[in-house]
Order: sequence, then structure tokens, then C-alpha cells
Amino acid sequence: MKEMVGGEEVSLAYNTIRSEVIYKRIRVYIQSAYRNQEKALEIEKLSSGITGVKYCKANPSTGSVLIVYDNEITDEYLIKRQIYRFVSKKCLQTELQIWNLQTL
Repeated sequence: MKEMVGGEEVSLAYNTIRSEVIYKRIRVYIQSAYRNQEKALEIEKLSSGITGVKYCKANPSTGSVLIVYDNEITDEYLIKRQIYRFVSKKCLQTELQIWNLQTL
């Protein structure tokens, strides 16, 4: 993935400094996304909406999500915290739905 920064094409896959813009990347492993295309895409969509995230790609074959972000806008801790909250909330909702079906 590439982006135009200051008239230059910049690769988002590596730490890059151009015009004082710093991009970093992290890889997050999420067990519920492993071999689950739907969950992986859902997490990818959520991650793409986090402020400061420039690129996001989920891989259901490994359960990992690659995230490239602007270090001046957000940081690794905030991104991981938002993803953890989303995954935890979804797991809780799923458990409640299963419990409700079992009690019917």
C-alpha cells in the first residue's frame, strides 16, 4: 500500500519519515479471527476506522491483523485497547445469544 505524502509516494509497509510524518506498524493476533473470514473482515473494518490508522489487513489463515498507523496521531497501546474492547464485546454478545437460545 502506498500513499502520497508531500508529493512523494511513500510505502506504508515500513517505518517512514517524510515531512515529519511517521508511520509505524504492528501485527495483532486474534484467536477468534483464526480461520474465520467473517470475523477477520469485521476486525479489519473496525481497525480501519480507528483514528490515525492508515492501512489495515486481516489474515484469517493466521488470525493476524497488520496495522500501519501514524505515530503522531495514535499509538500501539490505544489501537490494541480499542481492538481488545471490540473483540471482548463481540464475544460477550455471542455468549449471551447462545445462552438466550439455550434457555428458550
